[in-house]
Amino acid sequence: MAGIKETKESLVLGFAIAKILQGALKDGFQPADLLTVLEGLSSEENVEVISAAIAGIEQVPVEAADVDFFEGLELGRFVLSEVKKLVA
Repeated sequence: MAGIKETKESLVLGFAIAKILQGALKDGFQPADLLTVLEGLSSEENVEVISAAIAGIEQVPVEAADVDFFEGLELGRFVLSEVKKLVA
C-alpha cells in the first residue's frame, strides 16, 4: 500500500492555486491580476506547498493506482472540505 501523502500534497497545491485565482479574478480578469497571482504563488506559505507537492509528484500515479476504500474516503472528505472553503 503506497499511502496518499503525495496525492494530498498535490491536492493542497491545486486548492492553493484555486484560492489565489478566485481572489484575483473575483472582479473579472484585469492585467494586474497576473501580478497578484504571481505574488500569491511566491508567498512563503505557498512556496512551501509548491515545494512539497513537486518533491513527490512522481509518486502520485503510484498512490492513485493503490487507493483503498478508506484512503478514498479520506481524499473525498479532504476535497469536500476544501471546496466548501472556496465557495464560502
